[in-house]
Amino acid sequence: MKKILPFIALSAGAAMLIAGSSRSKSRKRLSRTEKSAELDEDGARIYVFEAEWCDFCKKAKPALLEVAENHPSIPFKFVDFDAERELVERFGVTLLPTVISTIDGVETARIEGQGSVDQYTQMAKDAESMVSGAIPLSSASGKKELPPGD
Repeated sequence: MKKILPFIALSAGAAMLIAGSSRSKSRKRLSRTEKSAELDEDGARIYVFEAEWCDFCKKAKPALLEVAENHPSIPFKFVDFDAERELVERFGVTLLPTVISTIDGVETARIEGQGSVDQYTQMAKDAESMVSGAIPLSSASGKKELPPGD
């Protein structure tokens, strides 16, 4: 069952799409092949789904950058909700920000909405523990196989 974005966020996003929002030219858009390869890599990864128009994303970003800096063994991928629609749809993201931890293509944890530094830190620590084998992948809360990409 899909969650519905809050009306205000949906309206802002829709307005930007209708207005033809301009994205920075320095931001690289991934091709379908690059997106699939990015998702299917072995190991741990934390995806942060965000948008320029999302105030909660802006508030959460400093905490996420701090956690990413303190856990360099876990790659953080910041995903533009408007630009990288294939990843958004593949993960079923409907609320921003959404932070998803994956190990070998398996979702192990998800935080929807603005989380705390403690929550993001725990997610990164759990991912590190699963990679090292200290926590078995089968014990991951919220674990689910992702559908294959196109």
